[in-house]
Amino acid sequence: MDEQRAMLGVIAGSIKIIIGAGNDAKSEFVRTEKTNLTTPFGSPSEPFIETKLRTGETVVLLNRHGEGHLLGPSAINYRANVWGMKKLGVTHLLSICAVGSLEPHIKPGKTLLIPDQLFDWTKGARKHTFFDGQDDVVAHYGFADPICADFSATVAAACGTLIDEFNIAHEKSTPLVIIEGPTFSTRAESRFFRETLHAVAVGMTALPEARLAREAGLCYAVLCLPTDYDSWRAAEKGVESIEIAKTIKTFAKVPIAIIPYLARKLRDESCSCRVSFASAVASDLSKIDLKKMREYEIFER
Repeated sequence: MDEQRAMLGVIAGSIKIIIGAGNDAKSEFVRTEKTNLTTPFGSPSEPFIETKLRTGETVVLLNRHGEGHLLGPSAINYRANVWGMKKLGVTHLLSICAVGSLEPHIKPGKTLLIPDQLFDWTKGARKHTFFDGQDDVVAHYGFADPICADFSATVAAACGTLIDEFNIAHEKSTPLVIIEGPTFSTRAESRFFRETLHAVAVGMTALPEARLAREAGLCYAVLCLPTDYDSWRAAEKGVESIEIAKTIKTFAKVPIAIIPYLARKLRDESCSCRVSFASAVASDLSKIDLKKMREYEIFER
């Protein structure tokens, strides 16, 4: 695993813009094909899209909410999505997601946020591990730093290519809060996140993606697209989907610009994320069902 060439995978709320870019004669996205996978954890959000770049790299794309945005944040099969990425050879997984800003300087539609910490405010409805103890395989592992620092730095450098359009914010040791959804935060929650947790933004999908990526040995980073100010500002009425839909369009060129950059830069990169799960299995291997272990083949070291 450590010797193979790095490959970028991208999970985003919508990939239509990226795929559509292939119709432009000047686009770096020159060929796409869909790949259906059967996973031990059920069906992924939709078929994976393997996209070939003009310079030869392959990038695997996935719409986390499925075709037509029919899957809510807690209905997404995160395990199947991450398992499929690993199975297709992805080594670096980028999550692109819309978030609500908790700071005045993180301006909706004007700032790209790259957090290095996550705070879990979900309610336990999501399957958050491949090894949940119900299949006779138990694993424990450290998760102090859920985001790959090396990968995040490369994402920040990629965002720097858009500096004329956006400010680049990389908030050190301040978390992105992950809420259950589908509703947005109450004012009380939003102010708690900001004033007590000192969080910088609120999203709905980076967890359990980050945990599953760590278990699969993938480098994981999050690129946040702030679309609103959440609910902490008393003078505003709160978050509304129609406003988010308008603001997200201002970020249309972001993935088209940074994905080719990342795919090329990651060619020779490697870090401890790939082996950090190597000794995490706590179960007696002699007692584990071999058939079950074969289902976890992508986690072998």
